[in-house]
Amino acid sequence: MRKNLLLYGEIGCGKSTLIQEALASYADPIGGFLTVRRERPGGGKSRFFLLPGQAVNAPDEEEGRLFLDPAGPALEPSAFEEYGAGLLDTAGSAPFALLDEFGGVELLCPAFREKLKALLLSPLPCIGVFKTARAGQALAGALRLSKEYERLHAEWSAWLGLDPDTELVPVRERGDRAAAAAVREWVTVYAK
Repeated sequence: MRKNLLLYGEIGCGKSTLIQEALASYADPIGGFLTVRRERPGGGKSRFFLLPGQAVNAPDEEEGRLFLDPAGPALEPSAFEEYGAGLLDTAGSAPFALLDEFGGVELLCPAFREKLKALLLSPLPCIGVFKTARAGQALAGALRLSKEYERLHAEWSAWLGLDPDTELVPVRERGDRAAAAAVREWVTVYAK
């Protein structure tokens, strides 16, 4: 089993849910980060927040940092450049890191991107979700992201696919048995 396990698949197919279910009874510290969608008070488009990995079992109890607000100034880069980079800096104090999810707007933040790559190359085991090219293209179109984003996503996709320490596992549908088995095996080996 490779030390980094990354799930990928269409939006809403249950990637994050598989990881959350596998870590439900895990009580020790979890490094890394979690991204969550939260409904706007009073309705409207959802906003997206960056939380510490430890919040995986109780995301509503953690305030986190807003990083994407479709109704406001779309992107808050400091959420990744400062807060997110800090979460990656401290990930090594936990037995493993959660990276749920990456491959989106954070790739445009150099400090975060560099720390993320360093973490994936470190001895620390990582489990998470990597945004697919299709989801990345939809995001780029919706937020009018530069061609630089598309280039970075393609570069990261190629690198992750060739990295001998990273296993990319497709999630084809909710409850995907093969993906669930891979996540359970990773948790058994690395989340002790």
